[in-house]
Amino acid sequence: MLTKKFEAQQEDTTLKAVFNYLEQGWSDKKKMSQDLLSYWHVKDELGVQNGLLMRSCRLVIPASMKLKILDKLHAGHFGITKTRLRARETVWWPGISEEIAETVRRCSVFTSSNEEVAMKNRLDKAKRLISMIRVGRLSDIVWTDEKIFTAEVTHISQNHR
Repeated sequence: MLTKKFEAQQEDTTLKAVFNYLEQGWSDKKKMSQDLLSYWHVKDELGVQNGLLMRSCRLVIPASMKLKILDKLHAGHFGITKTRLRARETVWWPGISEEIAETVRRCSVFTSSNEEVAMKNRLDKAKRLISMIRVGRLSDIVWTDEKIFTAEVTHISQNHR
């Protein structure tokens, strides 16, 4: 697997330039392309270990492998925070945090699971609200909306019964 990452790093034009800058020194920030500026900001943390580009102890992932790595990071269908924590231990590329957030938001398992939990929570809250109204003898419920948790009630006094 590391052989594939090594080869992908060597084929990536941006990472080739980063390897070159690490070897020959970084040029002026103003002369750099937008792609390379993301690496310039962390240049003091970048290095080469066993031929692989690293940011501290994290492997720098080439563009061609990002989707595959995102899938692996989110394989357990964890949320944004836990997926980011997994990434911080092993891999890095510019914009990884935002890409993880987007991947998790698009995840059909995560989304449907959250929607089911949210619906159950809304229904439970609506039931509690309705029971509180009945217990409080505020009278009959005229209208409820479980999505926004509102209830309109009418109070019928003893004189009007």
